[in-house]
Amino acid sequence: MLKHVSLATVMLLTALTAQTAFAAADCPANPKDKWLSELDMQKKIVNDYGWVIYKFKTDGECYEVYGLAPKEDAKPAAEGDKAAAVPAAAPEMGKVEAYFNTATGEVVKKEMD
Repeated sequence: MLKHVSLATVMLLTALTAQTAFAAADCPANPKDKWLSELDMQKKIVNDYGWVIYKFKTDGECYEVYGLAPKEDAKPAAEGDKAAAVPAAAPEMGKVEAYFNTATGEVVKKEMD
């Protein structure tokens, strides 16, 4: 009986520890009237960052996103760069969990697999 209680305790502590590893980001508090709309934020994530969104939600003062993102951050081509005219191969994508500032759309915290 004691072994079962100890095993259950260890499993519970392990589960609690794992959850705290993915704690929410510390996003700044912004007045609600300064927030980007959810649609505008989603457009920014897809168009500016090149991500694919699977789940989008509000978590406190952050927009929280789960999806796919390029494994290497894309860098915009310099003006007049001839290489930019040639389409590049699709970037390698990886799973991402990210938190965004609701007013600026900047990444506050990002974890990639």
